[in-house]
Amino acid sequence: MASRQEPQAVRLWHLGDGRVMQNFPPPTIRHYLAAVHSADFSPGGGFLCLGQHTGRAAMFRLSHYSGY
Repeated sequence: MASRQEPQAVRLWHLGDGRVMQNFPPPTIRHYLAAVHSADFSPGGGFLCLGQHTGRAAMFRLSHYSGY
């Protein structure tokens, strides 16, 4: 889930068990995120790319999927 109105308003939700991942985005880079306009996962689900209103994109490797 993400908000186009609020910067840093991104949360990952694990559909399998209904948990919100509290450690995403990592605190060390959270302040770099602007308002997110788009999000997409890689085909295997190992990466997440967030498109921001600034024209920049941030890519994250999701450690939950160790095979990628």
